[in-house]
Amino acid sequence: MAQAVITKNADVEWRRQCALTTAWEIHAREEQLKFLTLVLEDQGETYANAASEHLDTTIGELIKCSERELKNNIAYGVAAFSYDVDAFAIGDAQFDDLESVATGTYFHSYTSDVTTDNCL
Repeated sequence: MAQAVITKNADVEWRRQCALTTAWEIHAREEQLKFLTLVLEDQGETYANAASEHLDTTIGELIKCSERELKNNIAYGVAAFSYDVDAFAIGDAQFDDLESVATGTYFHSYTSDVTTDNCL
């Protein structure tokens, strides 16, 4: 039983890390979008001149995609994050139940559709 708890705990931690990774990816894309907006709106002429120069690192290399692609990546990230959070929550609840069974303190915490009012 102890190995089952350890295994489930590792699975839950993996799911948590997936959710955190996705959240950081969304944050990075949002910051990249802010940078792209700044460059294109505030410094358009400077960007055009810099892009035509032979530099090891140009603004174009830092951006690497369009505003639309960034927005699509953010939307995809949000959808993936929602899934990751759901998977983590389910795994965490399963871990709590398994841990309770292992320690002998199991209490079924799911809500039943049957109430005492329906039985009368």
